[in-house]
Amino acid sequence: MEALLLRLVPDLERQWEGATQDEIDRIEAIAGRPLPPFYCWFLIRMGHSMGSIAYPRLDFSAPKVLSCYAGDCLARILGS
Repeated sequence: MEALLLRLVPDLERQWEGATQDEIDRIEAIAGRPLPPFYCWFLIRMGHSMGSIAYPRLDFSAPKVLSCYAGDCLARILGS
């Protein structure tokens, strides 16, 4: 996947920003199990910023995931 993305967007490696190990560990603790390898790769490479391939209205960042679990946005998403 990484090779494909870098072939499609040559300077993507300079644009993306990975999550910290602490953020990854906290997400894994919330999940209660090891994260899937592809999700770990995503977080390591693009856990803070997806660079120019980011979706304009969606935020997949580690800080957003953690803030959702810390706040009420998960309850709003699930309709609770």
